Amino acid sequence: MWAAAGMLFLINLSPGFQSPLYDHLTNDLHFSKQFIGMLQSVYGTAGVLAAILYGWTCRQFNLRALLMIALGFAAIGVLPFLALRSHPAGVFAYATWGFGSILAQLAALDLATRASPRGIEAMGYALMVSAYNISLNLSDVTGSWIWGHLHRHFEPLVAINAGTTLLVLLVVPFLPRILVNSREGQHVSTG
Repeated sequence: MWAAAGMLFLINLSPGFQSPLYDHLTNDLHFSKQFIGMLQSVYGTAGVLAAILYGWTCRQFNLRALLMIALGFAAIGVLPFLALRSHPAGVFAYATWGFGSILAQLAALDLATRASPRGIEAMGYALMVSAYNISLNLSDVTGSWIWGHLHRHFEPLVAINAGTTLLVLLVVPFLPRILVNSREGQHVSTG
C-alpha cells in the first residue's frame, strides 16, 4: 500500500504548469476566458477517451506495462505545449495533455486499488488521496516557482515537466510484483 501511495505521489510531483499556463494563455497569447474554458472541455473529452481506452487495455496488459505506457503518454502529451502559439495548437495541446494525464492517473489509481488490503480499503483510499493531494499542490507551487525563476518562459517548464514524468518510469520496476504483474480480471495468487 505504501509503495502505491509513493508511486501516486511521484506521478503527480512533476513540476506542474497549471497556474503558469493560465497566465501564459491570457497574458502572453491573449486567449479569451471563453476559449480557455473550451480548452478545458477538450482536456476533459480527451480524458474520457483515455478512460474508455484504459477500460479495454487493462484487460489486455499487466499493470506494469500499463504504468509504463501511461507515463510515456503523459510525458509526450505535454510536448505540444512547446509549440503553443495559436488556437488550433491550443486545442491539440489540451487534447494530448488530457489524454496522457488521465491515462496516467487511471493507471496510478488502478495500482492504488490493487494495493489496498481487504478490510481497510477506506484507509487505503484516504492514504492514496492524501498522497495525490499533497503532490498535486506541491507540483503547482514548484512549477510556479520554477516558472518565476525562468523569467516567465513557459517552454522550459513544459520540458522539465515531461522530463520529470519520464523519470518516474525508473521507479516502476521496483513496484511489488504481486501488484503489477497481473491484468484486470486475472486471479492473483498471493502464495
